[in-house]
Amino acid sequence: MAGCYLRFLSVSRLSAAGIAALLDAREAAVSPGRTRHLGFGDIAAVWGMLDRLDVIATIDEVVGARRSDAGASVGAYLALAALRSWPPSSTGWRCA
Repeated sequence: MAGCYLRFLSVSRLSAAGIAALLDAREAAVSPGRTRHLGFGDIAAVWGMLDRLDVIATIDEVVGARRSDAGASVGAYLALAALRSWPPSSTGWRCA
């Protein structure tokens, strides 16, 4: 392919305001008109965070052995209590 080359047909320069206007137009064209939040993964995410932080084992280590008549450890009960208070909107918290 001797003699082949790439030639620019035109060059346009955009200011920062022009680039911002193009990005805003693109965002408006791509964004949906309305959205809906479905919270089916919230509880699983909180439980996964408690598991990754090893909250149950840490609480059990500090508190000590569970009673023989208890169904679960103190750490498990506290983790379930934290899950019970989720989502924050039902407990009066405000999320931004």
